[in-house]
Amino acid sequence: MKKSFSLAIALVMFYLISTPSFAAEITPVVSDSQFSAWANVPDLEVTEATLSKSSDSLVRSNSDYLTTEYEKLQEMSVCELNAYIDNISASFNAGDTRIVTQNPTLVLKAAWLAAAQAARVAGYPCAAKAVEHSVLGINYTENNGAFAAKIKTTSTFKSFLSATKSSGKTYNRAVREFTKSDNADLFYALHNVTVTLNKSGSSYKVTVYDIFDFALDNDYSSIFTTVVNNWAWLCQNANVLNKVTININFTA
Repeated sequence: MKKSFSLAIALVMFYLISTPSFAAEITPVVSDSQFSAWANVPDLEVTEATLSKSSDSLVRSNSDYLTTEYEKLQEMSVCELNAYIDNISASFNAGDTRIVTQNPTLVLKAAWLAAAQAARVAGYPCAAKAVEHSVLGINYTENNGAFAAKIKTTSTFKSFLSATKSSGKTYNRAVREFTKSDNADLFYALHNVTVTLNKSGSSYKVTVYDIFDFALDNDYSSIFTTVVNNWAWLCQNANVLNKVTININFTA
């Protein structure tokens, strides 16, 4: 079906529709064997081999296209990324036959990958990674990676860890919120998460769990409206994103 959005609608969406709101859910207690296994899970590489494991059938059947587009996006500036998205938007509005003959959702996924890369270039690598995994339908798990390094520095995590140590507890779990003032990248990528602490020797094994389900909420728009000029149009096509889980594991 042809996609057509008026300028008026786009302007309204720009002010009223926003970005990610994320739901934290309780995660099960983690065993030593599970924690050890997670340590061997590598970062996602956008290749045909990794995309073949996607939960999204469209991604699996078009891994060659998405891999090619992803590689091109890595070399672009924010201005070039916006131009890339704008070109797709204009093609949709004009009923471009190149878009019509190709699955529209697939092309929209490429636009969202461009938005994620714009966020990365602007200094939000964790938010970018979360969006990429959502686009590609692949859950994210890391051990002592980019998310963990930032989480360790936040006041909300440090206070939770300190309170747990002071209480003498060997196990503790709670939903914690990363605020924009504490760490903007984590705020946009995770926001509310379930943090689980399991004591192991003199330290704690930490798991941070979230479900990235990109809901439209008018409290979180500034990152994308700042770095992606086409944010209103992208919001109207948020249905191309998948719900994915995020698991971050480290020792503190």
